[in-house]
Order: sequence, then structure tokens, then C-alpha cells
Amino acid sequence: MMGYGASGGFGWFGFELGMITHLAFIAIILLAVIWMFKAVFPPHKSTNMPSNALETLKSRYAKGELTSEEYQTIKKEIE
Repeated sequence: MMGYGASGGFGWFGFELGMITHLAFIAIILLAVIWMFKAVFPPHKSTNMPSNALETLKSRYAKGELTSEEYQTIKKEIE
């Protein structure tokens, strides 16, 4: 009785199929690691501090909390 050998009876196709299966398995593992990394460390939203500060300043000026002089002084410091 003859055995099938290392290729399992598929010849060279068995070798190629095994290599493709291993590469697919490694790709799935890498994708899972990347997905878990992104889940644990989500990207930070970049806040544009000067525009937020300027919006707050404009809002406070519109409410009458600041005088025109205070508004101009603070605006120069922000920019």
C-alpha cells in the first residue's frame, strides 16, 4: 500500500493550498490584533484649541460678559 506523502495526495497543489491556508491564517491573526489595538486605543479627536477659545470668547462677548477692550485684549492673546 502506498502512502500519500507530505502533500496528502494532492501533489504540488497540496503544498500550495497549505501555504495559502497558512498565509490566510496569519492575515486573520494580524487583522484581529490590529482591530483589538484600535478598540483599546481609539484615535484621539484633535481639538483645535484656538478656534474653540475664540468661539467661547465670541459667545461671552455676545452675552455682554466682556467689554470691547477686554474682548480685543483676549483675542490678541489667543491669536
